[in-house]
Amino acid sequence: MSQNIDVLAPSCMFDSGGGRLQPYDLNSFVETEETRRIMKEMDDDEVLVDGYEWLGVRTGRRPLGTFYNPKGNRTEMIGLDGVGATVLLVRGDCHREGLTFPTVPYKHLIESEALGKLAQDMGFEVKGMPNYVVRH
Repeated sequence: MSQNIDVLAPSCMFDSGGGRLQPYDLNSFVETEETRRIMKEMDDDEVLVDGYEWLGVRTGRRPLGTFYNPKGNRTEMIGLDGVGATVLLVRGDCHREGLTFPTVPYKHLIESEALGKLAQDMGFEVKGMPNYVVRH
């Protein structure tokens, strides 16, 4: 694994029965064209949140856990746009250079999800490890 990753999130999953793992932390995600289209139509102070499909709210985002492959390489990494804070590794220099968990909307995100986007905008590398699983 490269030691040059600034922000790194493993897949946070839960056992939904019979050893079947399901994504738990939906805040680590990859944005899609659908997500970008939705955000363009939003007011600047609006936040787009995940996990409310049962209410008809769809974001188009792809959570890190959906990339999970039980036979995949545990060190495989993919780029992320938002990160969850269930388990999150952040290089200390990132915080010393001003990276924080935004408490106000930042690009239609807030808190840990916004930290991922802010980190990208500050030039930091944000990655997820879909096959390195933390069980919740």
